[in-house]
Amino acid sequence: MGEKILFLIISFVVNIFFLFYFRKVEKKINLIKLHKNITRWRSNQKPIYGGFIFITGLLISLLFIVTSTNSYLSSGFYNFLISLFFIFILGLADDFLNINAFIKIFIQAIIVIFVLSKSIILNLFEDNVVNVIITALFILWFVNACNMLDNIDGLLGTIAILFCIVFLLFYLNNYVEFYILGAFFVSCVVFLSQNIYPAKVYLGDNGSYFIGFFLCYFFLRNFSELSLHLTLESKFLYIYLFLVIPFTDSFTVIINRILRNKSPFIGGKDHTSHLLINKGIKEKYVPFLFAFINLIGIVGALSLVGIFRVGKISQILIIICCIFVTIYLAISDYLYYNKNKRNTE
Repeated sequence: MGEKILFLIISFVVNIFFLFYFRKVEKKINLIKLHKNITRWRSNQKPIYGGFIFITGLLISLLFIVTSTNSYLSSGFYNFLISLFFIFILGLADDFLNINAFIKIFIQAIIVIFVLSKSIILNLFEDNVVNVIITALFILWFVNACNMLDNIDGLLGTIAILFCIVFLLFYLNNYVEFYILGAFFVSCVVFLSQNIYPAKVYLGDNGSYFIGFFLCYFFLRNFSELSLHLTLESKFLYIYLFLVIPFTDSFTVIINRILRNKSPFIGGKDHTSHLLINKGIKEKYVPFLFAFINLIGIVGALSLVGIFRVGKISQILIIICCIFVTIYLAISDYLYYNKNKRNTE
């Protein structure tokens, strides 16, 4: 335990150092994101080096694993780390080059195929080929849902910390997983200290892609270990409840943009978080509200596999609550922005 605490302290100190180093040199090395002709919630000019902070944390954890433990990395884990690096590079390239959405998805798909060659898949059906295809689509959705969730100060970082804490609780006694997740957790906390409203630094696509891919890998591992005895319907319900906020936001934005004949791949001010702010909730409270809702969903998901015993009635109420949130936000978002569109015409 002492070694783990020491690791977290060292990780924290190193992350703090690199955070303030990047803040000091951001203008000199042009770590500024400029999206022209794209509607953003905040200023189009953003200092973006979130991914660099997370890469730093990852390197620290790998150094500890190699030098301080007798653990080793499996070939599947190596594939994950290599894919994580390339997804970060893709996000970084998109930050500065504004890569076409379809080209990004194509490159993401290649990275996903690489990681799936020796990784964990969603075992939903008996046909393994179908499972591989569904897993690939799931990873693509997850990464881009996290990218879409990075739409106000502190939101994605807060949700990432919630997921990371849950995963850490499952891997407290696994050295490799603990160090990787512990470093990620510290990176999230350090970054969020500067990204919470009003934010001083931003994730950028390099950071949001990194977070999405990282969390997706551990979700797949967690799901494969916990869902062995679930029915097909319960497996889908587990996924929805555990990821209720990423699902709700991406579902709402994609469907409503399509209904308004807009591209779902171009940013805008029509996310569920923006809706709540426009309805009067202060921006600084929205990340915590969403995290609380997702925490309820996680409790419901874990109750399906028997980790939390909340009772049948409580379980049903949690499911109804999450479904209500999804439907309410989706319909409210559509009605609000359609009304605004008519008023401006």
